Amino acid sequence: MKLLAGLPLEERIAAIGTGLFVLLGGILVAIQLQLNSHTLQQQDATYGQQVSQLIAAQVRFDTFNNEAVSLNATLQEIIGSPHISHARIIGLDGEILVAANSDQPIPKTSYRSEIAYDKSVIGYCEIFLNPSLADERETTLLFSSLALLFAASLLCYIFLRLGASNVSNIFKDIVQRIETGQDAPDYLHNDAYGSLLIQLFGERKIVEEPQPTTLLPSTVIAIRINDWSGLARQVDKLILEQIARQLQQCVEAVAERTMLPWEPAPGGFDITFTAEEFDASTAADSLVIAELLLRMQALVDQQRLREGKIPFAIGIGIGEVIPPSTNTQLRQPTLMSQLGALAKQQANFYASATQQNSFMASDKFIQHWTLANVLEDPIQHENVRGVLMVKQLKAPYSDIVEQHFQAILKNS
Repeated sequence: MKLLAGLPLEERIAAIGTGLFVLLGGILVAIQLQLNSHTLQQQDATYGQQVSQLIAAQVRFDTFNNEAVSLNATLQEIIGSPHISHARIIGLDGEILVAANSDQPIPKTSYRSEIAYDKSVIGYCEIFLNPSLADERETTLLFSSLALLFAASLLCYIFLRLGASNVSNIFKDIVQRIETGQDAPDYLHNDAYGSLLIQLFGERKIVEEPQPTTLLPSTVIAIRINDWSGLARQVDKLILEQIARQLQQCVEAVAERTMLPWEPAPGGFDITFTAEEFDASTAADSLVIAELLLRMQALVDQQRLREGKIPFAIGIGIGEVIPPSTNTQLRQPTLMSQLGALAKQQANFYASATQQNSFMASDKFIQHWTLANVLEDPIQHENVRGVLMVKQLKAPYSDIVEQHFQAILKNS
């Protein structure tokens, strides 16, 4: 440990970890070499015994008087194999009758088989395996194991060094956060590191952030001028512009009173509810605003603020898209982004189809927001499927319309 005292923390972690890995790996390599050596010895024993039995079977019918030359040739052929270094025929009294030797030293381990003739043992065949081949195999296994251990140790050092660098970066981040007065890093586990963060930064305050709203504007009140006829003259166009200005004044007054945004649109104006404002109460408010607009326009007609007698009607359509489930909103963000445009298109269609200065809302809209008790005798429109034509609201909603109406007149 004194040798590593002068090294940085990252280097010490990597060096100690690699040293332990090499020690453990060395023990495993030694065990593996011992097992391999035992396996090779068993293989050599099996091979040597089989070869000695084959030679014994080959010479068992030969005699020791006349076939000495033949046996010598056989043994010379046997030691020509690189695996066998010595072979010999031994008599019953231990005398070497025929032998074939190579330049290799005689090993201590031999493999002997009996030479039987007419159910009697007449001698023995003994062979010695080449000791240099066994040494070469053990050397090869040793160097290959050491090479693998070195490569594994190098990878172990690299991974430990990278891991130690990451740990060092974590502590550098903590120091920087303390110096700059930032909050503690995110860490959810209750361990020693988590306790350290609590001691340094204190208990983390859990702030519940509001969930982002994925639903875009989904309710639109469209105001359109309908039923134009005979607009061929220039004076008719001037009258159209004047009516549009009067209608804009109505929309401005109502939108300002109800604190909702409005915008010009082709042929009229749009009032839009945002997703945060849209609920059951604002669904009823949309009906209140629709009737308030009609009363404002009726007031304009009664005071004869427009010139000429060109027939027209103010159509008000309530377009909406029922908010789908949260899972649907998360799974189909592209569809969610189109809800605002769909609601506006629906509102424009209803406003264009509305007649007799009334307003339209879909039957699904009324049922979903349970607004049947708001309406006074809703009439099914004969030309538009699934749409109600509404002319008046029940109390107290009619009273709310009257209050807004009187407030606008008082301020104008």
